[in-house]
Amino acid sequence: MRLPIASRQAWQDFKNAGVAALRGRRVTDEAVAQLLAWDEFLHTPVIGAQPATESMALVQTLRDQDLEAYGKALEALAAAHERKNRARRCTELLGALRAGHSLLASRLIDDADDPN
Repeated sequence: MRLPIASRQAWQDFKNAGVAALRGRRVTDEAVAQLLAWDEFLHTPVIGAQPATESMALVQTLRDQDLEAYGKALEALAAAHERKNRARRCTELLGALRAGHSLLASRLIDDADDPN
C-alpha cells in the first residue's frame, strides 16, 4: 500500500490521523481495563455477604456490552446504594435517639407500621 504524501500538509494530515488513531486505541484499552476492574469489583462480595442483585445485573451488562441495559442497571445500582445509605442513616439516628430518649425511640419503632 502506497500513500501519496507529496506535500507538507499531506504529511501533517497523515501524522494527525495516526496520532488520533493511537489516542483512540489508548482510550479504548483504558475503557476495557476499567470495565474489567469494575466487573471484578462488582462480582466480588464483601466478606460474609453476597453481591447485590443490582451489582450482578451491572456485571452482566458489562459482559454483554449492552449500553442501554448498562444505563438502566447503573441507575438501579445507584438507587440501591441510596436505599442502603438511607437505611444506615436511619439506624444511626435511631441509635442516637435511643441514647437520648429510649422511650420515644421504642414508640417510633412500635408505631412505624401504623398508618395512624
